[in-house]
Amino acid sequence: MVKLPELTDRFARLCYDSNKSDAKIAEALGTTTLSVWKWRTGKAEPRAFYIMLICKYFNVSVDWLFGIK
Repeated sequence: MVKLPELTDRFARLCYDSNKSDAKIAEALGTTTLSVWKWRTGKAEPRAFYIMLICKYFNVSVDWLFGIK
């Protein structure tokens, strides 16, 4: 798997800035708290489906999340 540090850093920033717990974010995205924690800490990366949900939830573009723009 190719690591995407921009994705991890930007997702972590979104989580921090939202001031919401991993549990609240997980509930909104329909996943587990452990998954959100893994994504936030770079232990794992979300699948495409969850990337779409993350972008919708935080109102950001995929390009921004991946550090393209």
